[in-house]
Amino acid sequence: LETEEAATKRISNTFNMFGQIVDAVPNGHIKGLIVSGPPGIGKTHTVTESLSTILDNENKFILVKGYASPINIYKTLYRYSREDCVVVFDDCDDAFKDETALNILKAALDSSKRRDIFWLAESRTLVLEDIPNQFQFKGGIILLTNIDFERSTIPSLKDHFAAMMSRCHYLDLEIGSQRDQLLRIKQIVDEGLLDEYMLMDRERAEILDFIYTNFNFLRETSLRMVKKVAEVYKAQPHNWREFAEFTCLKKAARYERLYKEQLKLVDFGTEDKITSC
Repeated sequence: LETEEAATKRISNTFNMFGQIVDAVPNGHIKGLIVSGPPGIGKTHTVTESLSTILDNENKFILVKGYASPINIYKTLYRYSREDCVVVFDDCDDAFKDETALNILKAALDSSKRRDIFWLAESRTLVLEDIPNQFQFKGGIILLTNIDFERSTIPSLKDHFAAMMSRCHYLDLEIGSQRDQLLRIKQIVDEGLLDEYMLMDRERAEILDFIYTNFNFLRETSLRMVKKVAEVYKAQPHNWREFAEFTCLKKAARYERLYKEQLKLVDFGTEDKITSC
């Protein structure tokens, strides 16, 4: 079995390599990159930290989160099609359900010397915004996803995923277990995730302990949740745990606690009866 020390080292090496690969995208050495991994482990954090340092101009880097329609994917790629630009699509997994969006992404991710992207359909939007129905994409593109392309069993997407992986670099962050996710969260906290809250080492340790203890009951397993707990800690230092349970945990957590408290009361009562006999 892998020790915690070995797992921590493996995760650290994986994310160091991840950062180095991202650094190569704005330089043009890598044109397309797909990064797969569960939510809340710092994919977006790693990419934005790297690109913000290298690309100091806001007009050279864009992070697209959430839903993106095919026409808007096309428009975004056009506006950031220069060699010194990078487009990041973060959790835009709904695009995989659309054949047009998939084909546009495949064209942008292609590793060939020339990447031409077409929109050969009538579009009033493109006409009004003076966007051509064909352009050469020279920028970099990074796709962040929670989907494991290699293990996907969705028949309609398997071929598309295989085609996308063959066109660009594909990185699986390989953090699937609960322990790996918790170790990754600890790494990012140690790297300064909570520095803005001016916490002492003991306080950071208490927050991590809360995350570890309640991992299965968190409304969301992510770095954002760690920061939410830190916010509650600063706002209510004397009874922060109670507040954090109400705002950060699912209802099931409170029900389980009440149930366990009732069991303790029952056990206590039973012991009293035995003693009295």
